[in-house]
Amino acid sequence: DTRYANTGKPAIFVAPRAIANTPDLHSVPDAFAFYDRIIEDACLFLGANPNKVYIVGYSAGGDGVYQIAPRMPDRFAAANMSAGHPNGINFINLYHLPFFLQVGELDSAYDRNKITVRSGQTLDSLQKSAGGGYIHEVFVHAGKEHGVVGDNSLPAQQVLADPVAWLGGKESGRRLATTHAVALMLPYVRDPLPERLLWNLGVRTPQERGVESFYWLSAPFSVRQGTLDITYDKSANTVTVNKCSVAQGQITVWLNEEMIDFTKEVTFVWKDGSKTTFAVAPDEEVMKATAEERGDLNFVFAASFSFDARTGAVSR
Repeated sequence: DTRYANTGKPAIFVAPRAIANTPDLHSVPDAFAFYDRIIEDACLFLGANPNKVYIVGYSAGGDGVYQIAPRMPDRFAAANMSAGHPNGINFINLYHLPFFLQVGELDSAYDRNKITVRSGQTLDSLQKSAGGGYIHEVFVHAGKEHGVVGDNSLPAQQVLADPVAWLGGKESGRRLATTHAVALMLPYVRDPLPERLLWNLGVRTPQERGVESFYWLSAPFSVRQGTLDITYDKSANTVTVNKCSVAQGQITVWLNEEMIDFTKEVTFVWKDGSKTTFAVAPDEEVMKATAEERGDLNFVFAASFSFDARTGAVSR
């Protein structure tokens, strides 16, 4: 499948055959480990840059992007969803993942056209409430139906100038825009260790994937409710929980030298302002375990600590 391979840029294009023949063919439980393996092998054997991995999908593939990207955003530098349906997925985990949405103006089956615009509005709201993040853009291709959206055309395409106005039944007008999915995503590079994480634990990959981690956090597979807003500050050697609605369970914070200074004590700040200060030291076993989990050198950590999601009590 060379649908998106005509950018003229050196890249490795992979169009995986779904491992199931069901409506959720791209997001069945075993699929997520499959995607991990593709990425790991491309990096190991073909020299792919793990910080420049992108995901794009059209129609059922768009459904897949909607389901995959929020569940494992730490694998990708950007995502493009074309002509798909979100099927109720929550977008909180896309804080660091640029997300492009494309659909034809006349693609009305399952309300794909309208729901694409509404998804953009949801990302608008998340961006506003978070005070940033959630880079995104919505392209409604003027006069196009389901099978002819120009998300793989390098010439600029006619899109609606104001999709929200169109959604409300008002005149939108048109504009020319670059809509080639790969061209849109390529400028973005993944930051594997962002200083702030917003994690909705209700949107996780299935246990079959074998990965409990999310960027520099992890939690047991059994923890599947609640959201967490957490930051680290290397200059202050602190990890701070700003908000946490996770009712129970242990959250593990993974640390490396890019995040903290191991020669100094680390201070953990709970959401009520209480503080716990302690020393951490590099541990070879932690490095081995984290290297094996995702096969990504950017996610190799040297130390960790955990805290109780309900009380903030620290354990090491």
